[in-house]
Amino acid sequence: MTAEFENNLGSVYMMAGDYAAAREHMLAAVAARREAGRHDTVLNAYTYNNLGYLAAFLGNAADAAEHYGDALQLGERLLGREHPSVHHVRSNLGIALQMRNHLAESTSMLKSAITALRAAGATNTPPYAWSWARLGYTALTLRDLPRARADFAAGRAAFLAADPDETSAREALYGLGQVAAAEHDLPAAQATYDDIVDRVERRFGAEHPEALVARMRFGEMWLFHAGRPLEALAQLDRINARCADATPDIAVLCGDAARMTGDAKLRLGALDEASEPLQRALALYERVQGPSSPEIVATLRLLGEAELAQGRRDEAVAHLRRAAALAVADFDADHPDLAGTQFSLAKALAGDAATAPEARDLAAKALAVYAARGEAFAPEIRAIEGWQSAHSA
Repeated sequence: MTAEFENNLGSVYMMAGDYAAAREHMLAAVAARREAGRHDTVLNAYTYNNLGYLAAFLGNAADAAEHYGDALQLGERLLGREHPSVHHVRSNLGIALQMRNHLAESTSMLKSAITALRAAGATNTPPYAWSWARLGYTALTLRDLPRARADFAAGRAAFLAADPDETSAREALYGLGQVAAAEHDLPAAQATYDDIVDRVERRFGAEHPEALVARMRFGEMWLFHAGRPLEALAQLDRINARCADATPDIAVLCGDAARMTGDAKLRLGALDEASEPLQRALALYERVQGPSSPEIVATLRLLGEAELAQGRRDEAVAHLRRAAALAVADFDADHPDLAGTQFSLAKALAGDAATAPEARDLAAKALAVYAARGEAFAPEIRAIEGWQSAHSA
């Protein structure tokens, strides 16, 4: 089949929501153009951009960043740095870098896209809105709640300028709900999520992947920002039921739901019930993203913490060493999640005199990251300092 036929077939599958098949045909289109000596074309830049979107949706941030990077290089060379399509790809690459936990590089790319799009008068476009929304999630990760609220509000305004339907602004609304929960305004957070879940289900249908994402984000808000694992499970159980036979297009979403279910069980002290969903999440992630993906770090860390709490130290150390190695290789050196993973490993290693010095070194590294981030991470700082007092040489 010709490259154009493969590309068009991929587009059809993409519109139909079969993202795994769409990716297969678009990769075939790129390969066919390369073989025919027609790799450096504008059409290939658009195909790479679509491949980046597909990889991001399927949960493979590394592939997404690579494809968007290829699209950006071709776009800048063939269309020029100031072409509107190039600004759009720059925004997409910033989002993919954020997914890879490269927060500083992502922030720089997203701000560059915002500046360029504003200069081009394109402030009512989805890339402009998405850039603001993703900056909001970086601020939320770093616990800068005023900055997060401002960024999400700018994103919501831009989404609505492009499409007045509130459903179109859901990515910013999810973030605003999480900020409200982090600020302990749970009625506002719940009202935001009740409204957006209802809108998404009416627009797409309750079984559509977008509706499942909305439910997952509702559970995420309860678990991570409100500290209410039981309420989180009420949302996650609906997704887990749909994931009994996870198809490729929702495999990562099902992995996310299983991981958060295990996290919620762990927080509730139900250690025996936490391992199964965490193992299921790990299997789904590895099947779709591969065993070396940095996106499995959180699952490995939770598995290790559950095993350590059950007295299974050797298994805990194995999972936590793997998590820490993946995080060190791919996360920013000052990423809070890297620090958290290192401290979890430190606690597991402290149980053996032979590895106690390594444990103290890891705890010191984690403390330095949190201390540099300031008062927002005071609970983590106090926890590590207390641990250090109990585990001094």
